[in-house]
Amino acid sequence: MPAELSPVYYTGLETGPLCLDFVPDPAGTFVKGDLVVVDVAVGDFDVCGADPALIAGWATGPKTGGFVTAEGKMPVEIIGADVAYVMTAAGTLVATSLGKKFGVVKTAAGKWEVDIADTTATRVVITSILDLAAKRVEVHFLAATLQFNTGS
Repeated sequence: MPAELSPVYYTGLETGPLCLDFVPDPAGTFVKGDLVVVDVAVGDFDVCGADPALIAGWATGPKTGGFVTAEGKMPVEIIGADVAYVMTAAGTLVATSLGKKFGVVKTAAGKWEVDIADTTATRVVITSILDLAAKRVEVHFLAATLQFNTGS
């Protein structure tokens, strides 16, 4: 059985991903690798809910024990529509999934995956199938669902 995969980004930029610091929600429950959303009215962030309407980025660490600035903020890796991410798929991945839009789901194991069964609340488009058997795909998040879209 393959090891658990964490989200991977390809920016094409030498400087790496765009990270912005936000205060974690005091009641937050996020862990490293969670998709998160920022409550702009308050300025804090927490893990996205099911079928998230908005996605800010990836949590770069857990709420407890993660890196915290002197101001009590934590970095969030902002997701851009022009950036490719590697994720695994939940459900039956087939070759014809390439180029199609799907939702995202947090599995019972706590890992965010492409939800092949969800073609209604779409959040990503599969741009490459990297390993059909292991269900590894390259995706781009849809600009309309990104809270701080840095791409097109």
